[in-house]
Amino acid sequence: LIYRCTGCDNSWNFSILERRNRRDIAPALLMALESNDPTLVRCHAFDAAALRKQIGRIEEFSDVTVQRQLLDGRPECASALMLELRLDAATPLRLDRLLAGEL
Repeated sequence: LIYRCTGCDNSWNFSILERRNRRDIAPALLMALESNDPTLVRCHAFDAAALRKQIGRIEEFSDVTVQRQLLDGRPECASALMLELRLDAATPLRLDRLLAGEL
């Protein structure tokens, strides 16, 4: 994978596989790598543990978007709360801190 800094335009290459014979790579993985499969790319691009192992320290941002929707009635009369969490990738944000901040 090639990472490019949006601030300075420098790039860094992250190796997924190194020095392997093509026959030793599972055919499905090889086809996904050769076709730049978006799901595989996303899986490796946001693998914080693998990145940390490779370079030591990475910057993680706990940016979240919180959307609130009143399902019925008035907020002060609410007797139930429904939470729905959607994550596109792993996040360093602790769920307890998010809930404490929002509630």
